Amino acid sequence: MDYDKFLEKLKEASLSKEDFTELTGIGSNLVKGWGTQRQGRKTQPWVESWLELYIKNKEKDIVIKALKN
Repeated sequence: MDYDKFLEKLKEASLSKEDFTELTGIGSNLVKGWGTQRQGRKTQPWVESWLELYIKNKEKDIVIKALKN
């Protein structure tokens, strides 16, 4: 995933870069490195699927909470 798409997905998930690093346990310098030309402005391969699952689970949690009320 390119870095700009990563930033869009973070926004869609309502996560900051700091939230992401805390939830995944990776260092903030690694995330900053993804945005550099040296790294090709690409994230690691697992990031896209992690964010997709996070967003889907968050949506399901909202629905479940609404159904319980």
